[in-house]
Amino acid sequence: ASQEHADLEIIRLTDQAKAGDLSGLRQYLARTRATADWNDRTFVLDCVVHWIPLATLDFACETEPSAADLFVIRSSFFSSLAWKKRGSGTADKIAEDRWGAAANCIKEALAARDKVVQLDPQDPTANVRVLQSLSIFNAFWPEMQATFQKATNLAPDIVDVYRPIVSIMSKRWGGSHEKSLDFARSSFAKAAPGSDMAFCLFWAHFLVYTHFLYFDDNKQEADRYLHSSRGAGVL
Repeated sequence: ASQEHADLEIIRLTDQAKAGDLSGLRQYLARTRATADWNDRTFVLDCVVHWIPLATLDFACETEPSAADLFVIRSSFFSSLAWKKRGSGTADKIAEDRWGAAANCIKEALAARDKVVQLDPQDPTANVRVLQSLSIFNAFWPEMQATFQKATNLAPDIVDVYRPIVSIMSKRWGGSHEKSLDFARSSFAKAAPGSDMAFCLFWAHFLVYTHFLYFDDNKQEADRYLHSSRGAGVL
């Protein structure tokens, strides 16, 4: 029953977002901020924010420049948009204009994240949401490390903060199966009882499986994927 209620709430918030109404999402954020329900908060933002018209978000942030929740939404919006602008496909197949569009979105997401840090420094949500988009570019690895540290210092048990690190440490991105799996196992071992951190361990194993499936017998394809520009020269 509780899962059904959560699903219905996401549907309701999505419908409101499509119509340019942020009131329901803001009420939800106020409620989860009060209870520090960080995992639920990041999940719902991921589901809802990309439906918000940008003009609506721009107007809201300009009207209330001291509203931390609006900049949490904005950071999450542009983090999601960065992946949409990047598009699908391996890095060597992405056109330069798509790299540029993704980079601009990440810069907007980081600016909104920095605003949240000023307005509500105890809220890790914006740091968590921006992490996934930072993994698009190799150049953002130092920022990823710093952002991960900031987020886990505030809330060490948010699942979404670990997944992009599991990915970036994998063999596919220049690390190794062992590093990615060790990090995922360590994260799972330190998680609180009842945590969904097992997902990160599943994800690390999935990355190993898909690497063997698509790249292990095709060194040329693996090297092209690994050593592609990933937007070099855009940032």
